Amino acid sequence: MSSEKFVIPSQIPWDSLKGKELEECLYWLIDAMGGKDLEWRIGGKGAGTADQGRDLECSFYLSNPEGDLRKEKWWVEAKGRTGTVEPSEVKDAVTNLEAESGIDVFVVATNTQFSNPTHEWVKKWQKKHTSPRVRLWERPTLERLSSSYPSVAVRLFSKALTAQGKLEVARTRLWNYSSLIDEPTLSELWKNRQTLDWLSESLLAVIISEAGNGNLSTRPWATITNSKGLDRTLATALHNFLFLALRAEATGTKQFPVIDGVAYLILAGIDVLGAERVSKLCEEVLEGKDETVNRPAVREIILAPVLQTLAKQVGDVCVSDCSRVISDPILLKQDEVKN
Repeated sequence: MSSEKFVIPSQIPWDSLKGKELEECLYWLIDAMGGKDLEWRIGGKGAGTADQGRDLECSFYLSNPEGDLRKEKWWVEAKGRTGTVEPSEVKDAVTNLEAESGIDVFVVATNTQFSNPTHEWVKKWQKKHTSPRVRLWERPTLERLSSSYPSVAVRLFSKALTAQGKLEVARTRLWNYSSLIDEPTLSELWKNRQTLDWLSESLLAVIISEAGNGNLSTRPWATITNSKGLDRTLATALHNFLFLALRAEATGTKQFPVIDGVAYLILAGIDVLGAERVSKLCEEVLEGKDETVNRPAVREIILAPVLQTLAKQVGDVCVSDCSRVISDPILLKQDEVKN
């Protein structure tokens, strides 16, 4: 899937991205790129001060052909401008590095552009100096990186995200951070559901977010895919339920959206795929191929909470209009019972 579907770079306010705002953009870009030991050298309140030749400092760990990791130390200097960066700004920053040691890559980044003489000067300097490697990041580079890492856009420039980009954020938030998207985002994705490219991981993420922050009876996500897609999504949910539930608990979030989302998929699966197919998918989770796994424990941990939730939901529907039962529904709201 092309990253251009995730972000509209022209919607990012590049002209006003200066000082602390540009540094923050670079911080999250490098974090998304895999930078470690990331340090933002803010010397005080407001814009970065006393940065000693760099605004950001980080390390990248690269693998060689033998599989060993090699550490690269990066320094990053931000140059937010309204026009072309002055050549002297780059020359002074690069020349000052000659007194430093242990720096592998030095990045000078701007929200605008560098002049051709500046590019030529860096090339000549690099021929005489093998280290550090100097890289000039100007607006086209930042646009490309922002398009490749939509998590940065959602932090800083949410209006620049396309609907496909917001769907990707929903997927990565659930699987990487065990967090859910909000109701306005769910509403936008629902409006654009027919034009989006859906993966089973993406659909599951949206369903779980809907269970936590929305209403599955108002937006029945299982209806947007065909039987084959629903089959894959249900299989993905069952095989990853324990991982998602434990991750939710470990990050301090609630497990009920995961349980409710999987219960909803089972109910939709029975309706579309048939009880026999859903039963087979459940058996695959219980049986598996790992003989060291305690199958009764798997049944207790994975299927029990989901099926108990589903039984309560079905019970709520049954008792809602029964004159012999005076209690209110346990789990469902009145509009959910109606639908």
